[in-house]
Amino acid sequence: MIFNVSGLMREPMGASRRFDLESERLETEYGDFGDISGKVRMLRTDRTILVTAEVFGVAKGDCARCLEHVRLDLEAVIEEEYYPLNADLMEAQSNKTESYDQVFRIDEWNNIDLSEAVRQSLTGAIPIAPLCKPECKGLCPVCSLDRNTDACACRQPALDPRWAALAGISPDKGHSVG
Repeated sequence: MIFNVSGLMREPMGASRRFDLESERLETEYGDFGDISGKVRMLRTDRTILVTAEVFGVAKGDCARCLEHVRLDLEAVIEEEYYPLNADLMEAQSNKTESYDQVFRIDEWNNIDLSEAVRQSLTGAIPIAPLCKPECKGLCPVCSLDRNTDACACRQPALDPRWAALAGISPDKGHSVG
């Protein structure tokens, strides 16, 4: 996911390029993303290259209810500015002492690496509690049987005793908080 933008950096402000991502793969220490695809647009600004993209990817996870492996189809939007190390190519007033995010830089060979932006965006798109299917019944809290595949004969308490004091409260009885 590396793009050379030296030509774009020499063009006037407002110039843009479009690129496609197809079947890319990104390996991270927290998990891998596969089948990354999407549309990327790079826009020349006065001091930076603005990258906007809509990316799609696939990750693997575990169902939050039954712990089965699940495929996660992810979608994310990226909007990041990349700052050049070769600011002299950007013809704008550049303050070399400015402290920008070192991750989103255009390197000395005028390449933009989208890997970190894609990783951050797709990681943020992973659901907090992924499910194998919306109607997943999960595991029995008593015997740990997968209730999606077998019926469990365990007796379950009708109500957790810690919530017994709240059992009689309902919105239609006119109770209010405060």
